[in-house]
Amino acid sequence: MKISVSSEQIESLDLDGIVIGFYEDDIVKGAGARIKDNLEPVLSLGDFTGKKKQKLVLYGINGVSAKRVVLVGLGKNDETNHESVRVAAAKGVKKLRKLGAKRIAIEALNSDGQSTAEGVLLALYRFDELKTQKKDERKTIEEVIFCGNEEEINNWNNGEIIAKSQNEARRLTELPSNIATPTYFVKHTEKLFEGIQNTKIISHDENWAKKKNMGSFLSVAAGTDEPAKFLEIHYNGGNEGDKPVIFVGKGITFDSGGISLKPGSGMGAMRGDCGGAAAV
Repeated sequence: MKISVSSEQIESLDLDGIVIGFYEDDIVKGAGARIKDNLEPVLSLGDFTGKKKQKLVLYGINGVSAKRVVLVGLGKNDETNHESVRVAAAKGVKKLRKLGAKRIAIEALNSDGQSTAEGVLLALYRFDELKTQKKDERKTIEEVIFCGNEEEINNWNNGEIIAKSQNEARRLTELPSNIATPTYFVKHTEKLFEGIQNTKIISHDENWAKKKNMGSFLSVAAGTDEPAKFLEIHYNGGNEGDKPVIFVGKGITFDSGGISLKPGSGMGAMRGDCGGAAAV
């Protein structure tokens, strides 16, 4: 999926669909303010009031070049927060995907570019790379354009990094253990950090773990023929003399312990044990 940014007004873009946010208390910003008069006949019906989680699809709106406009509710202006922006952005782009739109755009909902990016990219993520027949394969967003000013675009870029990192962790968590082995996990992590300054990846083997008397770690690893790996990611881009901050990811590529004691209905969720290690 291509992602780009633009300083153009969103309603001027000739696309398959755009997402615009509206508040519940009749406050309008951005594109909503610019085209509100053209939307008045629809808004006056009361079907869409701007409440949180509301959405409405419109077609053929004067002053809008896109084929579709999805209005999403942000709730009351003074109560709108990061999460309500994420939810509104997610609902808008998922609706456009369901309708078969390929090229879409969204502006900074509530002027919050970061949360908008997070909502869009987390919502459009799919883990289907292992499926031979993908569900709704034709209904895939090919391009997302974010419209905003310089500050909003910078915030969008930050949100894009955060969301892509979360999606990478989701992918690693979902990959089955016969693919995402410890060796795969290390090599993939090294690839992810290629070219990133001030970072160093250190991979330890079982001999290192034995010298450290890491009995619990090695006992879990004994349940497979795959060699155990212990991974460290070092970032040294802080200020000289700053105290170090250490994150410990309690995660393994597969939980080999206690399978016989766990009910079958809960086994599907055990892939979540990868989540700590997949904290990219």
